Amino acid sequence: MTTDEGDGTSFRTADEIAVWLCRVGSLADTDLAAMDAVLSDEERTRRDRFVFPEDRRAFTAAHALLRTALSRYGARPPREWRFETTPHGKPFLAPAQAGHPPLTFNLSHTRTTVACAVATGADLGIDVEECGRPADGLGVAERYFTAAEQRLLAACPREDVDARFVELWTLKEAYIKAVGLGLRLPLDSFGFSFGDAPGLAFDGAGDSSQWQFWLAAFSPATRIAVAASAAPPVSRRRILWWQHDGAPAPGVTLLRHNVG
Repeated sequence: MTTDEGDGTSFRTADEIAVWLCRVGSLADTDLAAMDAVLSDEERTRRDRFVFPEDRRAFTAAHALLRTALSRYGARPPREWRFETTPHGKPFLAPAQAGHPPLTFNLSHTRTTVACAVATGADLGIDVEECGRPADGLGVAERYFTAAEQRLLAACPREDVDARFVELWTLKEAYIKAVGLGLRLPLDSFGFSFGDAPGLAFDGAGDSSQWQFWLAAFSPATRIAVAASAAPPVSRRRILWWQHDGAPAPGVTLLRHNVG
């Protein structure tokens, strides 16, 4: 699903957030070779440090998807984009390339799914996670989540605890990445609550109304969360979902959001 029509080749209005998705398993060797060609030498060096081929494939797909997505919105070939990092490690476009308002992005991937978000003038965070991995969700929540989030999980039917934990974790990761502080921002200093679907509420430091969140499923086991600042001049943003080849992304189900 998408929230609008279009071809994913440019922003038609300033309020758009484009999320680009790729299922790593769908890529042929020829696809990966083409993706490798747009990576920088530094990215290839980082990629080659991974021991397992699944991790190397996912890294290649993620960083190539980011570069090609940026080139849909900025007049620059994919291999020419240059990145810098904040003191806390959040990557951003070199100022000479970002434009005004700046082109912004965030990137996440698992071994099976790659996701990147692109917008203009917004602090962005995106996280993708897989349900069903062995984890003590209730134990992790007891140590790191807010009291309200712990109660939300404790009230879930046993068969739903894993998915609800992953959804909360994914939202938290997206916000942390958007703020750019990493785990220097304690996980229990902000929280999310779920009302009747598709309701989502955020309780954070400062003006919580300046943040928008979307939680989606890309498959029964894959969750994607997007966080975006909503400060003036763009007070509300809308999200569009694309697959890596430029077609609307199939199989995306928007589960929750706090944008009306």
